[in-house]
Amino acid sequence: MKCHPWLLLGGVALGLIALTLGCGRKPDAGASAIPRLDRDEFSVMSYNLYRFGYYDRDEDGQADDFKPDEEVSALLAILKATHPDVLAVQELGDEAAFDRLIALLKAEGLDYPYTQFITGFTPHAKNGLLSRYPLASVTLWTNLTYTVADTEVGVSRGFLEATIQVNEDYQFTLFNVHLKSKRFHELGQTEMRRNEARLLTQLLKDRLEENPEANLLVVGDMNDEIGSAPLRLILEEGGVTDLLLRDYVGDIWTHEWTYRQSYSRIDYLFCSPGMLAELVPEKSSVVRHPQNRKASDHRPLLGVFKASEQPRK
Repeated sequence: MKCHPWLLLGGVALGLIALTLGCGRKPDAGASAIPRLDRDEFSVMSYNLYRFGYYDRDEDGQADDFKPDEEVSALLAILKATHPDVLAVQELGDEAAFDRLIALLKAEGLDYPYTQFITGFTPHAKNGLLSRYPLASVTLWTNLTYTVADTEVGVSRGFLEATIQVNEDYQFTLFNVHLKSKRFHELGQTEMRRNEARLLTQLLKDRLEENPEANLLVVGDMNDEIGSAPLRLILEEGGVTDLLLRDYVGDIWTHEWTYRQSYSRIDYLFCSPGMLAELVPEKSSVVRHPQNRKASDHRPLLGVFKASEQPRK
């Protein structure tokens, strides 16, 4: 069979293109992609751990199956590689699961002497905070409510507010948030999430009215896209800025929904103008790690900041 010259040239061209693309693509480098922090910097991570606790994983009607060992091992590998100074987590099963996480991290050499757990109205997913630095103050917003169709509803996971003392001269206030999921609810999950965002926005406004220079950092799983009504409310009226983090290949997605075969960005770090000045953008990212998919359906976000007040840019 005679092979035309143009077919040979086409094959060579395709091969060169494939080779070029392959050489230009970075592998999942894991720990090598994690930045080294300078002495005057600190890191904050937000991470939805995906059902870290006992759940009915085998669908036998009993919530007696803990997060599988391979998932826990992958999670620990990511946290050991990143070693954040402050770790805000979402989707804990209960306080016992939080204690178990603390113990597992300590066994890996990651000791967080200052911790806080919060439980909201939902029985399934709780939030927690682990810190190398003292918690100067903590407020657990577990009793906030709103009304939908004449029904009083509580904020599903509450809001964990903590002021963290990084050193003698620098502190910031963190809000760990996990807004209402997109699962069906007879009152309307979108409206419920918007109301939770409204209550959070009011807290942010109050803090900035008290002190316009306050260092505020809002982290967590917002369960919505950046252009949604709940997030527009937080960003437009709450006085905070979206950091728009990326991984080292430029991807911004934070959540993989396997059932729908889709990727989305629903986890965020928002900060006030005062704290934005301290951001070290080249060291802040969506964490891309070889163990991401085993550990959780979410990817963690890592923000790196200077540990001293910087002039606004």
